[in-house]
Amino acid sequence: MNRAARPYSRESMALPAGVLHGARLTLRPPSPDDIGCIMAMDTDAEVMRYIPGYLVTAEREVEYRREKLEELAGSERFKFYYMVTPAGDDTAVGWVLLRPTEDGEWIELGYRFLRSAWGKGYATEASKLALNIAFEDWAVPEVMAVTHPDNLASQHVLTKLGFVYAGLKHIYDFDCAFFVKRR
Repeated sequence: MNRAARPYSRESMALPAGVLHGARLTLRPPSPDDIGCIMAMDTDAEVMRYIPGYLVTAEREVEYRREKLEELAGSERFKFYYMVTPAGDDTAVGWVLLRPTEDGEWIELGYRFLRSAWGKGYATEASKLALNIAFEDWAVPEVMAVTHPDNLASQHVLTKLGFVYAGLKHIYDFDCAFFVKRR
């Protein structure tokens, strides 16, 4: 797929099935067994502090868990996610996603990790594995990622991966720091 092939389609694209192995991590498709990891991240105010409006409150926790379990059991949404586990352990510590944006203009890289997994290089290693799919399997010319403008740790991960800051862009209902990595 090349630039002329845009827009990308969420309906026609998906991550390769199966497991990917990194030096220290395994990326695998999500399952309902991952609900604990997802809930732990999405209800943690520190994990969600740079994602305005997405923190799951105690009042909404039961309904949110039910919705996520339904999605994990077969939703198209999770076809763009890999759960990230340390090698030799099937317990997820976060996820990495690679998907077409809703407008089909870009392929987006994203990730989220439990606080206990921060500072270990997991986001960088998992993202490298995902970027190989984008550039090698899908043959896209570039990938984008966004962060909250104040999320310096995530911006550091992106620059280590070779992403270049391209300014602010209004995405996900707020102005995000927009990064691009070319093949």
